[in-house]
Amino acid sequence: MDIIVGQRGSGRTCKLIEACAARKGSVIVCPTHHMADYTYALAKKMGYEIEKPIAFDDFYQRKMQGKRVTGYFFDNLDQSLAIMAAGTSVCAATFELGTKSLNLTETIHEI
Repeated sequence: MDIIVGQRGSGRTCKLIEACAARKGSVIVCPTHHMADYTYALAKKMGYEIEKPIAFDDFYQRKMQGKRVTGYFFDNLDQSLAIMAAGTSVCAATFELGTKSLNLTETIHEI
């Protein structure tokens, strides 16, 4: 799993769109429906054909279950977690990479 880090307006979503477009059948998950619509329009403007992004609540409710999704790309995951926490701060998160070791220079892409 790659982690893309950068300030607002730094190109994180564009990089995510490029990565998603390179993996046919993958879907971008955004914090809100509005952001999903914006991301889809941005992908079209950039010239990429991707599946229509979905909102985090649709992902959480498993609305893609039964569809052939090859992978998920989360945009602004911190915002999705904040929405799920209903206003309570999300202070930290951990990620398990299975048997793969985390090499920060290879998996975190700072923009």
